[in-house]
This record gives sequence, C-alpha cells and structure tokens, in this order.
Amino acid sequence: MHLAQVIVSQDGSDQLIDINCNLEAGRLLLHWGVEGGKDYKGGWRLPGGSCRPEGTQQYKDRALQTPFRNGKVHLRLAGDEASDVFNFVLKDEATNTWWDHLGSNFAVSLRPKKGPAPVMLPQALCDTWAWIRWDHAGRPNRSEAQADDEYEAAVQEMHALLAAGRPLDELQRVADGQMMYSNYRMEVIDPLLGTKAMDTTVQIPVQSREFPDADMPVTIPDSLVAVQAYVMWEQAGRPQGADFGNSARKKIEEKLRSGMTLDEIERRLKNPDQAPPSPKQQQQQKQQQRKPEAAAAVVEAPPKKEAPKVEV
Repeated sequence: MHLAQVIVSQDGSDQLIDINCNLEAGRLLLHWGVEGGKDYKGGWRLPGGSCRPEGTQQYKDRALQTPFRNGKVHLRLAGDEASDVFNFVLKDEATNTWWDHLGSNFAVSLRPKKGPAPVMLPQALCDTWAWIRWDHAGRPNRSEAQADDEYEAAVQEMHALLAAGRPLDELQRVADGQMMYSNYRMEVIDPLLGTKAMDTTVQIPVQSREFPDADMPVTIPDSLVAVQAYVMWEQAGRPQGADFGNSARKKIEEKLRSGMTLDEIERRLKNPDQAPPSPKQQQQQKQQQRKPEAAAAVVEAPPKKEAPKVEV
C-alpha cells in the first residue's frame, strides 16, 4: 500500500512537520499550504521564504510545491508562521498524476484541541462511532496502526462533543442509526468543532487520480456530500440506520466528471423542481439567440451599388 506518513512535533514554539512517502514517481512534489497563523484571511496561506525548503516553488499564488528528496520533506513553521492545519496533496510532475484523499485535500491538525478530563464512554459506543466515521470517509483501506489512530480520533470527537454540551444519549442515537451521521456532522459537529478539528491523520493511504486538464484536485465540501446523501436516503425510502455518505461522494464525483460544477450540483440538489432544459429546448434557445444577430446583420449591410451605365 502507498502511504504518506505525516509526523507533527514541536521544537519550542516552532512546529515541525515531517512527511515520508513511499510512492514511486518521476518527480514527486508536495503541493501544500496551511490554515491559521499571522494575518490569516481564509483559504490556504503560503508561509514565507524562511519556511520553504530548498527547491520550493510558488504555484499560481495558490499553493507551494516542494520536491521530495529520498522520499522525505521536512518543514519548520517558526514564530508567527505557526498554524492550525497543514493541507496537502501529492503530485508526480513527470506524469501530471495527483494523489489526494477521496477527492479532497489531506488535512492534518497542527494544534489538537485539548478538552477537559475525558469521561468513560461505553466500549460499544466507541467501536460503533469509529466505524461510522470510517464508513462516512468512504471505507478507505488502512493499516492496523492507522486504524488505531482513527479509533482514537473518533473517541476524541465524542469527548469534544460532550465538552461542548451535547448529551451522551444523542451520540447513542447517532450510533444506533436513529440519526444519520452525515447529517449530524453537517448540523452539529462541523459548526461546533470545525470541519477539520477531529480529522487528524498520521498515516494516510493515498489514491492515484489523474487530472490532465486541471490545476489541482477539486475539494468536495462535506456539506454538499451530506445534502446528496440525504436526497439518496429519501429516494431509498428513508431506511433506518442507513448512511449514504460513501455513495453520495461517488455520485458527486461522477457528476463532476460529466462536466458539472460544484455550484451547479448544489443548485440542482437544493432546487430539484428546476429541471435543466431538454435538448430540444436548448436548440430552440440557440436559434432564438441567433435571430437578432441575423437581423442586425441585414440592417447593417451596406446598400448595393448599381452598375455604371455605358453610353453607346
């Protein structure tokens, strides 16, 4: 299995990030940026020159690209450059192949939230919560060590929800399938904890995805996946305990490959009655658009000149 291992540590106030990868590529690049830090205004922030390893290039003011050397990249975010989240994907510059996380960026928390002393949670609840998070992520392949990390992240997520005031029986209802996890995440977890607060991953399986005509992979918002999952759940007759998160993400990826944009997908999901025009209607619209142009061409055409008369 191809793995990207991300190790986050501290050196005083400096944040150290070590990325190790066993991918075989012609020229493997780390395509990265951060969230948080000095003067942060949203999106990906690009740390200054002192944080950029040798060979790092800026990519269209959107990201930084750092070449791997012997399968490794070492980053140091010092002083005001210290950040909250480290975002990245991988790219083989030789073949223009990208590796991402189920169509999204990898996101690693640099400042894990520290809550109050944890309370005892039922073992069965912990097991089920870890499973539904894995199912929501698309059931990716993972090593035993990674499964342990994800299990711990699931337990931390429940502790954070309890510390924020959510009752234990509410978590139990989600685990029992009385509430869909995808909807609960969109309506409760993300607003309370942030979309990446509990998504800390140490060892990440990377999946190949070619983007010959794109600058970088498209990030599918979890909120859009939740809407698509809800629509599919309703279409299936609202089965109790079913979670369509994985199928919903695949459905959106299919729509993106067909040429639809994220805005268009969201608009059609939220306004299903506004059906797109049929091919016949599209042809009629094109013909109506051409008629005024033709009329204008007739009006603007220069008058014909009469042939000169020849006297005999």
